[in-house]
Amino acid sequence: MLNAVILAATLQATPVHGGCALHSAPTNYVEQIVESSWRAWDEIQIDAKRQKDLDRDIELGKEYSKQVEKELKLSKDEGAVKRVQRIGAELAAIANSTLADVTWGDKRPSKFNYEFKVVEGDDVNAFSLPGGFIYVYEGLVKFTESDDELAGVIGHEISHAAFRHVWQLQRNSEKLQLGTLLAVLVAAMTRSQDASNVAIGAQLGAQAFASGWSQDAERASDYGGLQFMLKSQYDPTGTVTFMERLARDEKAKGSIDWGIFRTHPPSKERVQNLLDHMAKLNVPVRRSAVAASFRTIVKPGENGTVEAWFNGRKLYTFAGSNALPRADAAAKKLDAFFDQVPHMIEVTSGSSEVLFKRKVLLQITAEDAAAQKASVQELAYQATKAIKGSLFSLAYRVWGT
Repeated sequence: MLNAVILAATLQATPVHGGCALHSAPTNYVEQIVESSWRAWDEIQIDAKRQKDLDRDIELGKEYSKQVEKELKLSKDEGAVKRVQRIGAELAAIANSTLADVTWGDKRPSKFNYEFKVVEGDDVNAFSLPGGFIYVYEGLVKFTESDDELAGVIGHEISHAAFRHVWQLQRNSEKLQLGTLLAVLVAAMTRSQDASNVAIGAQLGAQAFASGWSQDAERASDYGGLQFMLKSQYDPTGTVTFMERLARDEKAKGSIDWGIFRTHPPSKERVQNLLDHMAKLNVPVRRSAVAASFRTIVKPGENGTVEAWFNGRKLYTFAGSNALPRADAAAKKLDAFFDQVPHMIEVTSGSSEVLFKRKVLLQITAEDAAAQKASVQELAYQATKAIKGSLFSLAYRVWGT
């Protein structure tokens, strides 16, 4: 597709996390993005008929945002609100100046004055209304482990609005009234028992029809968010780790097959789609950079030692006067190792080291052995076993096997 060619060319010319170059120095990153966005937008023309469609989205969004805010309370957590609005402003400016590759929805450019609001509740959820009204639950903000993960969610929700997914659904069915659809969606988003006086039969019919739409819409929004993040300071791997952790929790708690009422594709499928897109664009997957759950943690041990942990498992204990710098250096090497999610067979134990593809991954010293009251060779074996155990749990979280 033409848009795909445009995207590839744009990404080659744009730093993954550096923003856009300006003729004059901006005072902050948001101003840099906004200024660049307005200049780029001058090249994208929207005719009067198109603008009427966008204005209609805005009016619908305003109308139904009032319904949402009757059902949900706006958050009083100023930190969460400022964080969401800061990240949202950056990504919205990019979305407003980007001709994205749209796999499902309105492929024409859309520009909205996005509004970002945080609502009370522990749900790990967010949703978008037509015209650029984005709502994020407090529970989701708390669940994210970095701004990169939160940006992934916000970019996804911006894509729903920018690609006009509600409009696309209504367009695909002459029988489905837009008011009915929005009332049902708002009721589902807010868990309201009152669907604005819409008949239960209409709700079920709309939701049944929407099940097919939503899966296409979710995939398109995942890809759209990825494109916006690639032009921002945020690492798109954050979207991947966010969904991988969701999938882990779904597996731990047990999932329910909602049939036609399921509104999202399986998390594993969505993650794989994102990874495929990233691979085609040569974007590195760096889980350790965006989520503490995927990072080697260095912390104090007993008697002046320093420990390296990964995913709740102790990998190794460093001893001696240089224990901390050795641990820090090892953590960087281990993070690069785990980011690859290699096969366990590639990790072996040497006489005084742990090897990965026959190269030293972790060096064992006599001071470490003395502190642990074990031989150097025995420590090498124990460390190899611990690293393989962590690699097994990581592979299960990533691949689900």
